[in-house]
Amino acid sequence: MDTHTSNEHLNDHISLFWPDFGSTQNYYAPEDDNMSEDLDLQELAKALSLDNKYKFSVSTLMSMFTDDPSIINYRLEIIDDLIKFPEVINELENMLPILSELSDISITKGMEDAQLLKAVRRLGELDLYIKCVQQLYSILSDPKRKLSSKGFIKLQNKLKRIIESTIFRSLSERLPNLRVNFEGLSSVTVGINLDAQLRPVEATLLSINKQSFKGEPFLEKIFKKNKSKDEFSGIADLHSLDDATVHWDTNNSPASALKILSHKNSYLKGKDTINSMALTQTLFNDLKPILENIIKPISSEIAYFTKINSGFLACLEPEIRYYIGAAKFIRRIQALGLSMCKPEIVSKEERIFNIEGIYNINLALKMHFRQPLVYLSSMIVTNEVNFGKTGRIFILTGPNRGGKTTYTQAIGLTQIMAQLGLFVPATKAKISPVDMICTHFPVEEKPDSNLGRLGEESKRLSEIFNRATRYSLVLLNESLSSTSAGESLYIAKEIVCALKLLGVRAVFATHLHDLALYLDFFNKDKPGDSKVISLVSGVYSADDLGLSNNEIAIRTYKIVPGPPLGNSYARDIASRYGISFDKLVQTLKDRNQVDQNLDIKLYGKKNK
Repeated sequence: MDTHTSNEHLNDHISLFWPDFGSTQNYYAPEDDNMSEDLDLQELAKALSLDNKYKFSVSTLMSMFTDDPSIINYRLEIIDDLIKFPEVINELENMLPILSELSDISITKGMEDAQLLKAVRRLGELDLYIKCVQQLYSILSDPKRKLSSKGFIKLQNKLKRIIESTIFRSLSERLPNLRVNFEGLSSVTVGINLDAQLRPVEATLLSINKQSFKGEPFLEKIFKKNKSKDEFSGIADLHSLDDATVHWDTNNSPASALKILSHKNSYLKGKDTINSMALTQTLFNDLKPILENIIKPISSEIAYFTKINSGFLACLEPEIRYYIGAAKFIRRIQALGLSMCKPEIVSKEERIFNIEGIYNINLALKMHFRQPLVYLSSMIVTNEVNFGKTGRIFILTGPNRGGKTTYTQAIGLTQIMAQLGLFVPATKAKISPVDMICTHFPVEEKPDSNLGRLGEESKRLSEIFNRATRYSLVLLNESLSSTSAGESLYIAKEIVCALKLLGVRAVFATHLHDLALYLDFFNKDKPGDSKVISLVSGVYSADDLGLSNNEIAIRTYKIVPGPPLGNSYARDIASRYGISFDKLVQTLKDRNQVDQNLDIKLYGKKNK
């Protein structure tokens, strides 16, 4: 391979996130925090972070969101390689410190103005560059595993071309000698002449040494008597004090010090702090051009390698860190007995989301954090989701605390994870990308708002329809709960009709059971190709359990197609907390607030 060809490859950039580096990427960054708060994306970002030092933010996570199937599959293949070969995860993690150091050098490159510092920094960069290229290539090309992802193969081929290039071979051969030259610069010996009052008036650079000085021996060397004349021979002259033009005040006043400091070819005399600092600073300023002259031959050698650019490795560092965190996260969830599968990504135009065994990843994470040693497979209820021609708009009803919000949130989180290029919390998944996810979950009324709670809800709903397209996902959770049931039902019907007309995939989780009774009205009488279906959060009723109180129900947390139950089972939740007439009466009796002989059955008879 000739030098010209290899140099072209040295300057190529590569990304493990984006197949075509530098092209305009299609991603969705939320305009506000509603979606990330509604789906609690911070939990996912925290789980994907490799450590506390390098935490992913929600905004960073969403900057990777893409609706391009080729980009999603590009990332999924890399994740798949890491899951199949966990030793690659460990090896990549072990080389992160080198990549991180190289990244730090790239960030600060060009900030120093001294030739010496530039040369030292460039030498360190080239040394790290060689180590990174060789180590990363060794990881990706190990014959014991067969990595198949396009991203890893592309990176492996690039590293191979670099290693085989003439300039890289030359760098590998010549760098050790260049390092030896710098490693020999450990200290300098400076001779300082004093006047009759022992004030410094002249300094000379005596030598550049390979050994560092230590305090006491250095002082002994300076003040040692009977020194040979050669010990005072310098290799370069420094500045001298010009007594003809600069005079000291007897009290070394600040004005005097400033006057001398402004003199460009002078040292400050005296023993106060400002004088010592000025002397030290001047010495360093004088040493700089001398040392730079000494390293000029080395700089010329380094300049030969200017076409080597380590920037592509520095750009890879956060990407590799993300993939390591993601792969470890997936393996951790799998170790808890839960499924994480590689989704099949189909075209955006199909508008499908067919999932088997879906569960809410945030719920799993929270349960794991509360009980780290518990196997979760028997504790997490999974469901199915089928957005497609048979139904793209779900009206989801069921009892309070029956899993409606958890199910709705699970759909949004799974969609996001798929479009970040991650495995998803399910046993099987076939997903069309969406262009955006719009959510409308309950929020507290803003004290400074003059819209009122219904006004705030309506405003947010209006914003959704100002942005959403037929390729969007809309998640509504207990929307319109701020007004009467009659008014809420009227507005909800209007919203469902608009969703159907638009053609989006949508979930409308609601206590408005009657809304699900209008399926014929939506599907036969209203335009649009997104069919509306009814889902219900299941319960075992009192009759199912052989109990007499028909308000008691056990939640199954299974979401299934079916007609609405017509009952939110709110009274059984209230009863658990003592909110029923008989329990409240008993509480009042216990507190001696009512007659102890009061018979509540009489109230029942009167009510009848």
